[in-house]
Amino acid sequence: HVYSLSKTITSTAIGLLYDDKKIDINDRVADILGVAINKNNKEATLKVHNLLTMSAGHKECSMPDIVKSSDGVKAFFLKEFEYMPGTDFTYDTGASYILSAIVTKITGKTMLDYLQEKLMVPLGITDCSWKTAADKRINQGGVGLIISAESLAKIALMYSNNGVYNGKRILSERWIELATKKQVDNVFNGTKNWRVGYGYQIWMNDCGGYRGDGAFGQYMIILPEKGITCVALSESCNMEKQMDDVFEYLFNFEDDNEE
Repeated sequence: HVYSLSKTITSTAIGLLYDDKKIDINDRVADILGVAINKNNKEATLKVHNLLTMSAGHKECSMPDIVKSSDGVKAFFLKEFEYMPGTDFTYDTGASYILSAIVTKITGKTMLDYLQEKLMVPLGITDCSWKTAADKRINQGGVGLIISAESLAKIALMYSNNGVYNGKRILSERWIELATKKQVDNVFNGTKNWRVGYGYQIWMNDCGGYRGDGAFGQYMIILPEKGITCVALSESCNMEKQMDDVFEYLFNFEDDNEE
């Protein structure tokens, strides 16, 4: 279980829809999902971009409300939107669940089934599963992905090669550019590697590059300027210390190779 590293793979599913012109980052979420909302409410302005950047408008994570409900989409929209979407970074696993719900709404498939066709099979990945929550047709999105380090490495290499894997284009360069650059400021969020910017369900690294990460030390790290791609699955009680160790190893590895 890669915990919140699942979010980066959820973003990948949105990227595939974006490349197929089945969704735009400025589409309104309520319109996509068919949720009736008073146009004067904050949540009426919620866009796909806001979900991707963890700026949906909730003050706290909405996932606890979602998992207790039989209708996760309804639970997400019933939780008070204290901020205008796009104005405040709040790490909300429920936003990732809604991205998963969007994939299911548009494709008629679970997000995992959609990804099997568009991502897993082209990359030769056969060992993954994804838990559902609330509506059993909807994968959890923000968590719940079970996958091997080897398979994650294939996805990481696809990202590091600007959307291409083994000569086959999986994602457009445009989507990679959007997803892996700083899209929102999160300067007040946590410690150094969690406050230097956030892309589309992707963290910016304090030392450069970007990553997906999950609780207890699950990482998919890409350092484009150094040509380094790294995946690590572990059980750590101190992610900050572990991340420092990982980056120290990667930079020492580069220095050793240069010598």
